[in-house]
Amino acid sequence: MLFSPLDWAILLVALAGILVLGMSAKKYVLDTADYLVAGRRVGFYIGTITLFSTETAILTFMYFAQMGYVYGFAAFIAGVIPLFVFVFLGKTGFVIKTFRELGLVTIPEYFECRFSRGVRLLAGIMMVTGGALNFGVFPVLDSTFLNIVTGIPQRYILWTIICLMTMVLLYTAMGGMVSIVITSYVQYLLLFLAMAIITIFAFKVVGLRAMIVAVHSKMGSEGFNPLAHPAFGWTFIFWQTLMWLAVLTAFAPLTIRAFASESSEMAKRVFTWAGVLNVARAILPMFWGIAAWVYFAGNGPASIQAMPRLLTAVLPRGLLGLVVVGLLAGTMSTYAGYLIAWGSIISQDIVLRLTKRPSSERVRLTINRAAVLSLAAFVVWWGLWYKIPGAVFFYLYITGNIFLSGSFWIVIGGLYWKRANSIGAYSALILGACSSLLYFFVPHPDDWAGRLGIISFSAAFVGMVVGSLAGAWVRQANRRMLRWTLLAAAALVVWFLSPHVFGWWASLWTVVLALTLAAFVTFSVYALVKGLGDMHNLFQHRTLSTRASGSPEANTSHDKG
Repeated sequence: MLFSPLDWAILLVALAGILVLGMSAKKYVLDTADYLVAGRRVGFYIGTITLFSTETAILTFMYFAQMGYVYGFAAFIAGVIPLFVFVFLGKTGFVIKTFRELGLVTIPEYFECRFSRGVRLLAGIMMVTGGALNFGVFPVLDSTFLNIVTGIPQRYILWTIICLMTMVLLYTAMGGMVSIVITSYVQYLLLFLAMAIITIFAFKVVGLRAMIVAVHSKMGSEGFNPLAHPAFGWTFIFWQTLMWLAVLTAFAPLTIRAFASESSEMAKRVFTWAGVLNVARAILPMFWGIAAWVYFAGNGPASIQAMPRLLTAVLPRGLLGLVVVGLLAGTMSTYAGYLIAWGSIISQDIVLRLTKRPSSERVRLTINRAAVLSLAAFVVWWGLWYKIPGAVFFYLYITGNIFLSGSFWIVIGGLYWKRANSIGAYSALILGACSSLLYFFVPHPDDWAGRLGIISFSAAFVGMVVGSLAGAWVRQANRRMLRWTLLAAAALVVWFLSPHVFGWWASLWTVVLALTLAAFVTFSVYALVKGLGDMHNLFQHRTLSTRASGSPEANTSHDKG
């Protein structure tokens, strides 16, 4: 074990304190608004802190440190781009001001108001799919960090993941956003201390000058100039700008902070200052990654493990425990934020939309909590099963692209273009998602990430514009014709992705298999959800019949007969 008894004591006491604090929030949750958006009473400072904490987990530090370890100072461009997007939205109120004034709870909720219930449902499904795939790699990588730093044996990684999730579930499922807000203050304090300690030791043990000299001698200009590095360039910059515009306007864990703010002006202030903090969230871990590369002379552990290996090598006892507590506090805040954000979409935009029945506050809270629990179970399973094909950074952003590319243009079109309609919205969602999914099929996906990002946003934009312009014709066209057109388009996409090298029949049966699976899964899920309503009607009818048969009037009539 690398952890000393003092380190373990610090870790366990801090985690127990956060758990108790989070659980105490349940008494403040009276309805769905309290559970999902903290009654829209989140002030400026706590709003800024929670926005930063939600996007800052151990995984965040690991993949940004990996960027610094592999690409040197040129990776800093990935941390600077979001600053300008945050400040732009904060100063102009672009999208976030209108969303807060509408009093929304989720992004797809707006899609139903502006377009249709079907758009809301499809967007919700895509958001949950991309969000769950994105979130799914968090626990396993965070647990890998803990295994390295604390010395917990690798064979216990499953239990490490389960413990992490269980702790967050205990207070998130009970207290929702209120628990997140209450715990975020303490978590941010610990996170700040941890980041400061690591940075000080990086300067002390390695030094900035040594880093610059090493990067210059080993990487040359590519280690400093992002335009000269093949992994970056103008394509990467353009993609990341679009990506961050989409993240801040259509990414549930972040936009929910705007929905929870006291006012639209407060939301603008929160986004502006969160942008300043967000630079540190990226640049400092990249700096630690460069320090690890220099410290290990480029011959150390795998790039994703370099930062935690550096911590175990240079931090003394006591401080190591404090740093782990700080990083783990940020991780817990991220888990809680993601669970409540994606869980709210599962419950509000999928389950409750399919049931079509008004529900009491008690039922809605139960559905929200069940959605959070189900999401947590999937995340644990996906993290253990899936192996990321390349750099974690690119995987996370591409899985986000699955829903962000289409959702972004739907938001923009819905707010700022009167001719936008539901056909354009459907087209944007489908084309953006299909383009992003190519990442899982191309060889050397990291080399394609930037181009696929641009392609997905471009395809979604074309889908929004062309689909909306064709909307008037579609409204007059036969709906059956529209269904067959969409089915043919889906078949063509599958055909394009199928292995043509094995001949025409192999491609044909690939299309048949894909369409069969799509039809089977779609109908089964729909029938199972709708079946709940049928079961409810059946038991309600049986209950009423039983009561009627047992009533005095019924017995009298029976006797007369």
